[in-house]
Amino acid sequence: MAQNAAYSDLQYKTADAIKYMSDADRERYEQALEGNKNYIAGQLNVNAALEQAGLLTEEQKNKTESATAAMRQAYADFAAGEQQHLAQASKSIDDYVADIEKAKSTAEGLANSSLGDVFKTAGLDFDQISGRVGKTVQTYVTGLQQMEQATSVTGPAINAYLTKAFDSAKNQTELDSLIGKMSTLHSQGKLVGDDYISSLGAAANAAKSLSATNSEAGQAYINLLKQQKAAAEEAYKTTGLEQYKNKIGQLNLDILKLTASHQKLGNAANDIEQAYSDLGIKSAATLEAMAAKAEAAYGKITASGTASLEQQKAAFLAFAKAEIEAANASGRLPSAMLESRAEALGLTDQLNGLNAQLGGVSGNASSAAGGLKTMGAAAAGASKDTGDATKNLSKMNDSVNAASSSVKSYTVMTPLFKAATLDMSKAASYMTMSVSDLNKEIETQQKLINKLSNSAAPDGFGQWINSINSASVKVYQFYENASESCN
Repeated sequence: MAQNAAYSDLQYKTADAIKYMSDADRERYEQALEGNKNYIAGQLNVNAALEQAGLLTEEQKNKTESATAAMRQAYADFAAGEQQHLAQASKSIDDYVADIEKAKSTAEGLANSSLGDVFKTAGLDFDQISGRVGKTVQTYVTGLQQMEQATSVTGPAINAYLTKAFDSAKNQTELDSLIGKMSTLHSQGKLVGDDYISSLGAAANAAKSLSATNSEAGQAYINLLKQQKAAAEEAYKTTGLEQYKNKIGQLNLDILKLTASHQKLGNAANDIEQAYSDLGIKSAATLEAMAAKAEAAYGKITASGTASLEQQKAAFLAFAKAEIEAANASGRLPSAMLESRAEALGLTDQLNGLNAQLGGVSGNASSAAGGLKTMGAAAAGASKDTGDATKNLSKMNDSVNAASSSVKSYTVMTPLFKAATLDMSKAASYMTMSVSDLNKEIETQQKLINKLSNSAAPDGFGQWINSINSASVKVYQFYENASESCN
């Protein structure tokens, strides 16, 4: 038991972690598991002797039983991780693209999660300035929800509360959330008459403030004025008071002036669009619409299941051109999907060419997800089983760490093997291995092939595993030759 004591506190790995281990790391972990098992087996023998002598404590017994259960689970996780690792080797190109996008999204999410604190130090509400409901308005919304459930709240109290709430609204989402609560309280009969008219006025003032930079708020402003007018008309019919008649007249004037102003702006916008057309220039709005149509068309073609690879490539390049032109015109970055899809279709060079031609952002400048590398190939015909590898050299990006990005670019010479036989995410680790380590990996894979050849059931599964490991041996040998040529 003494020789296995080093493994007594082994930190067990999850199946997902084992899935992404290199072959060498996975073999070392399996050996550590074996040492851990032997240690626990020795402890069980000690417990048996202590129990026979009447010296085994309940605490010691429970501790060993818990360790045994955890060790068994670790072995189950190891087996599951190995199966997932093998399945990884047979993924399709679309699976790789999905993995890259998912990892990128996860990395971006980690960076975004810390942005709230960054803006908080500047006295800003990140959600609010990003167009979502900020903390202050969310507090008001929560209070209005309590008023919906309450039975003793009065109209003047609700109106006073809403006036302050609308004054705090700084974007359309916040305004809409407060208007929704106001409408609910009105439909419940808790906010009526003067109080409802006054609350509508507060909402209209908030929309008017936002309309300077938000066309949606401008339309909301007109709608709120019309609702306020309808509420005033209802009050005038009920009471006949002159104050409501005057309010109706004032609101009619405001609505007419605002409608005329919007019509004038609309005409001016149409004139500008026509001027672009007369000069043969496409506006940003036109280019965005064209890009959206091109993306939809590309999606239909790829989803049809009948388009050839060449047809898919042509459709992608048409979409990429439209997307880059629209992004340039609108002052935004092109869709992040372009890079991963171009990589999958073998069109990285063509995409970079479009970026250079149209003045877009180079694919190598946009950030990839933590640890995932976009790899270009420079060797051809590694073997018939691994297919052609004729891609240009590309830069490898390593970025998105918390809220900052750092990019270290370097050029590598490596082949891109078929997704059916090689996990792309392992290629970066192979390049850093020495010739001696590569030799060890070749021996390990060959042993596994021999073992599978003798034990696999004759149902095709063993042959499939053998083909994967045979391809892996060729990969290691290729890198071994490349390493030796660099020495």
